[in-house]
Amino acid sequence: MLLNSHLTLSLGAVALLGGALAMPTTISAQTSDKPDGRNLRKVEKRILARRARASRLRQRVRRIAVEMSALRKRSVALAGKVQRREKTLSRLESEIKDARRREKQLAVGYATRQTQLARVFAILQRIEVHPPLLLAMNTRNPNNAVRAAIVIRRLAPHLRRQAADLSRQQRALAGLRRKLRTDQQDAIAGRRRLDGERREIRGLLQRQIRLLRLTAGEQASLRNEIGSLKRKARTMQQLLARLETSRQKSARKWSRTAAATRPNALRAFSKGVAILPASGRIIRRFGELDKQGERSKGIVVRARRNAAVVAPWDGQIQFAGRFRNFGRILIIRHGGGYHSVLLGLNRINVVARQWVLAGEPVGVVGEFQASGPELYYEIREKGRPVDPLPWLAANQRNVR
Repeated sequence: MLLNSHLTLSLGAVALLGGALAMPTTISAQTSDKPDGRNLRKVEKRILARRARASRLRQRVRRIAVEMSALRKRSVALAGKVQRREKTLSRLESEIKDARRREKQLAVGYATRQTQLARVFAILQRIEVHPPLLLAMNTRNPNNAVRAAIVIRRLAPHLRRQAADLSRQQRALAGLRRKLRTDQQDAIAGRRRLDGERREIRGLLQRQIRLLRLTAGEQASLRNEIGSLKRKARTMQQLLARLETSRQKSARKWSRTAAATRPNALRAFSKGVAILPASGRIIRRFGELDKQGERSKGIVVRARRNAAVVAPWDGQIQFAGRFRNFGRILIIRHGGGYHSVLLGLNRINVVARQWVLAGEPVGVVGEFQASGPELYYEIREKGRPVDPLPWLAANQRNVR
């Protein structure tokens, strides 16, 4: 584990290295005019010191890359666990909601039938226990009494079946209530575990951010550059084009962020491999009309509040922040001319030029729509929106 002192390294070391490498020419010019050995030794000493600092900087970047790799593996595994937990918890909460509705229906039906049958059985029991006495009491019309007794006796088997059904209803209601209590306890425990896992992910991400403080100077300059691009771009397509142009021009300029986070191997983006960025149901598909009557250029996932958002596939963060009226957006460049665009995030946990792996946590879902937490996911091929579903793995295409 790196010490805190590693994280406060001066960002001027690399610049100093560049100056140091250029010094010998200056020295030779100075020595021709001022053959002062003491000045020469001082300059050489400064050169050696700066080279040593640059060497230590490179070594620390390499150590950061090793630790970032370990943090990334843990983050990917934990994010997958969190998404499975969110999916299980959402299913359980849906079952609880249905169970409560069934419980209410059963309880109302059971109470009504119980009241009706109780009255009938009270009469039937008196007839079965004292039939001669009942007949004797009806002195005005014994025939009517006999006929009534016969009718009630014929109803007895039907009433017994009704009673048996009522008894089964009672057992079903009691069983449903027991299951409901168990499910509620499981849901409470699941939420606690989910909260703990989310806290663990936040801790891992904070450690990554502390490690990336080495690139703080780069990030400040990069934010200024991206801010200028945002002001010039009017549409998402223009933003993507300007970001790509900027990336090609300044690939070397932002090298330390990339070097500290670049994985050993990156997989090519292809159909049938991507991960759904958030656990939930796809409620709108590509090309369907949205509430404004426009064709959707991506898919919309209904998720839990603060659900984990992960990178759909390996790539490099090209944009992370707000853009016009889209709110917080995240753009990941996958290579081969493909980009993932994510909207509806409450928080973004990555920075521009950072590399990510498929399944690595990059943020959390927020309130994208008044109807509830929703995440919008778009895939662009050379700047043009394409249907994301064919690119998702088969078990990720959970539609409605």
